[in-house]
Amino acid sequence: MRSTVFLALCILAGGISGADDSLTFPSDTPLAADTAAGWKACYDGGRMAEAGTLFAKALAADPKDVPAAVGLMVVQSGAGEYRLAYETGIAALGAGGSSPWTECLAADTLALQSWSVTGRELPAALEQAASVTARPRIQQLFLRTMAAQAHAASGAPKDAAAIQARLPWLRDWLVCGPFNNREKAGFDRDDAIAAALPALALDTPAPGRNGTIAWTPIKRLPENGVIDLSVLHHPGTENIAWLAATLESPSEMTATLILGLGGRATVYANGVRIAQWTQYGQRHHPFQRVLACPLAKGANRIAIKIGGDRSSEGRLSAMLVP
Repeated sequence: MRSTVFLALCILAGGISGADDSLTFPSDTPLAADTAAGWKACYDGGRMAEAGTLFAKALAADPKDVPAAVGLMVVQSGAGEYRLAYETGIAALGAGGSSPWTECLAADTLALQSWSVTGRELPAALEQAASVTARPRIQQLFLRTMAAQAHAASGAPKDAAAIQARLPWLRDWLVCGPFNNREKAGFDRDDAIAAALPALALDTPAPGRNGTIAWTPIKRLPENGVIDLSVLHHPGTENIAWLAATLESPSEMTATLILGLGGRATVYANGVRIAQWTQYGQRHHPFQRVLACPLAKGANRIAIKIGGDRSSEGRLSAMLVP
């Protein structure tokens, strides 16, 4: 495992973004002087020993300095000190710091869990970190999701399921599919459902890949809220499906929709497109996309068109947070 793995995890978690070795730090996250100097040393010349000294100095001054902890883990892992990097992550999670970098910290520490002595300290640290009430609600949910994954990785599936069951996954879905997406040629064609938008007639069948298809309920989802279209449909690849969920809002508001996607997708709120992604092949991660989702007072309908190719997973999960 190399430090570039950790950079990829940081990008995945949303703490930092960039390509190759160039980084863009969150504009709303001021860095301590030693922390900023450590990142500059790390990615502007690869002066890793100097960076490690600066990150350690920053953490000695403030154990809640999450960007410094992430930086020190990058340095330690790059030197092959995986258990030390894991212990740095555990200590930083326990310190209770809140930062846009916390998602980075949690994902990196989870990636190192196999280097722990027992594996049990990470789920506890993540749950403790999630319980800090000053954290943003989305960050709390991310940490609890990571805690569930850590429980599962440490051989405690019942503990993982108990956490997942308390998370606000959208679970009451209708599905209509499959539609044909052979050679990735079907997604941009208007199927009968897309052609009728903004109306969404859930009682009207549509011509699909295997004949006329109707909207049907997904009877049971796993605790982690993931819909696996390859299980629902045959054949299991090169398909398009529509998913719809209806929910009540006590007032007009802008909620937060958190999506995990394995495939190309377009998202609609009450028939209006609010987001789309054209890339195939990404693996599902429960916090891949965080969207502003407008809701009207009363009944609302979230619809998602998702397409897979020969390699994409065709998986989806969603949380909606007021």
